[in-house]
Amino acid sequence: MSEHLLEMAKALVRVKDGKVEVLTEPGIRCCPLRRDLYGIQEESRETVQRVLEGHMKELGMYGPERVLELQEEPVSFGASEILADAMREELVDAAVVVCDGAGTVVATRPEVLQAIGAHMTGLVKTEPKKEIQKGLVEKGCTLLDRQGTMDQVKGFEQAALLGFKKIAVTVAGSRAVDAEALRKRDLELGTHSIILAVHTTGISESEALALAELRPRLVLRLTCCPRGGGKESQDADRHLHSRLRPHPRGKEADLEPGAALFRAAGPAPDGAAAGTGGQAAGASDIEEQIASRGI
Repeated sequence: MSEHLLEMAKALVRVKDGKVEVLTEPGIRCCPLRRDLYGIQEESRETVQRVLEGHMKELGMYGPERVLELQEEPVSFGASEILADAMREELVDAAVVVCDGAGTVVATRPEVLQAIGAHMTGLVKTEPKKEIQKGLVEKGCTLLDRQGTMDQVKGFEQAALLGFKKIAVTVAGSRAVDAEALRKRDLELGTHSIILAVHTTGISESEALALAELRPRLVLRLTCCPRGGGKESQDADRHLHSRLRPHPRGKEADLEPGAALFRAAGPAPDGAAAGTGGQAAGASDIEEQIASRGI
């Protein structure tokens, strides 16, 4: 018996005892990625339910048969794919992510990281699934706790306590406040954090501002989805994009449909120039690696 809340296509969804219930209408009309992957021309409660049920069948998400190792990469530009590649290249020691049935997790194996994040979307709340937690621990992960708590700042602190230095952390757009806390703790702990802002569709202007101010160690994976929604979220998108510039080697034309790789605008602070031993080096290296592969 367990209950989980998540967002998909900006619809709020509940998964309770393996049953999917779409609680609200989708907040976007069409997503280029979901259109290409699933043939969805216009989002609805039915499309959200169909796709999520497909993910649950494929990877056992939210259930005791959860797949926890995966080599396949459905796309090249997702957060888990970027981090898994970075981990293979030893640009990242550990990644702090969230997993259904477990909450915040410190992962150190790329194939486990990919299984956790391949179809993860906007997890809001999760309840413990002992089978998932046991499997993650057996595959070298460290759990924040056994209650399914999602706290990326505490997860980052736990990774640092374990001795990791190059630590990547995913932060949902609605939790932009966590990014500033992560920067502060990064400096205090002497680590080299890399923050990936995910699930940014529909964030407020203040949240966009908080994310855009995190320069230069912020890697943003943005997918632009037309919404039927309000002016505030559209203004937030414009504001976020106005504060960012395309990576010089990551031209939008070279990326997959619906995605663009950006880096934060503005010069690096003293001692943190790209390619040096300063605090920005980890993010700069990972951006260079991504851009050089043409992802």
